[in-house]
Amino acid sequence: MVPGEEHPMRTCKSKNYIPKIMILTILARPRFDSDGNCIFDGKIGCFAFVTYEPAKRSSVNRPAGTMEMKPIESITKEVI
Repeated sequence: MVPGEEHPMRTCKSKNYIPKIMILTILARPRFDSDGNCIFDGKIGCFAFVTYEPAKRSSVNRPAGTMEMKPIESITKEVI
């Protein structure tokens, strides 16, 4: 967290049901110039396999219509 940035509100329906989300992380070798300075640190990206859908019903944690993050159940070639 950056200093002065608000912490995001994190809620979960139940501590017994925490969804598992698959993440694709892409790394490469760091690149250095002739002086030894790092010109590329090797970090390309971190991508979660999720879809964002509006909530169908309201609950104690959020109103209806709030965008929810849902994990993609089956990862196939078309998803990637």
